[in-house]
Amino acid sequence: MQWRDDGLLININPLNEDKLIITFFTRFRGLESGLIKRDELPLLLGSTYWIDCSLRIQESLGSFKLEQTKNYAQHFSTQNLLLVLGSLLDFLRLLLAPKDPHNILYDKTIEFLSKPVSWPNILVEYCRWELQLLKELGFGLSLEKCIVTRETSNLTYVSPKSGAAVSLNAGMAYKNQLLRLPKFLIEESSICQMEDIVHGLTLTGYFLEQKLFPQFGKAFPVSRQNLIQVLN
Repeated sequence: MQWRDDGLLININPLNEDKLIITFFTRFRGLESGLIKRDELPLLLGSTYWIDCSLRIQESLGSFKLEQTKNYAQHFSTQNLLLVLGSLLDFLRLLLAPKDPHNILYDKTIEFLSKPVSWPNILVEYCRWELQLLKELGFGLSLEKCIVTRETSNLTYVSPKSGAAVSLNAGMAYKNQLLRLPKFLIEESSICQMEDIVHGLTLTGYFLEQKLFPQFGKAFPVSRQNLIQVLN
């Protein structure tokens, strides 16, 4: 059996002295793992490859032949930027199921990695990517209108219980119990400050850590914890 696909390299594990087990987030097949010789070519996490996989039976690990197509990892060159890339790769590795395609998320991931990388602007785009990840895995937030008044303006908070937006007036009395909703998550052209970015990552991080990860029975990645720590 043979298959071919584009894929983002998200994990590398040693098998023995000669071979590695590597995992890709592929465009059409979801997560796929296979074998490659250690000395076949340089492997860079966060880069894309054209994958040619051969396997004897459906359930076995196939042998990969690879051709690198894009080195996105080279743009994430500082310690802070590496936390962003590491967090993204860890989420994909921990939350996606093998052979479960997520075509839209794949395209959004490549779109994110293709954007100009500058600190802190990349955090705005990364926060939007986390929002897409939540949606893709069935935990999408409802940010279009206030859950209390149904108004679509002055959306300032998010309910940690429902994941729905709350307007300024409706949420003022309960603001200490609500999460802040930065405008850049609902208005594409909104200008934001570092405080807004922290609010955005706190918002998506809450639902990832408190709602999504418990469903999978896995620990929240250290890379993501460290990312929010460097901002506070």
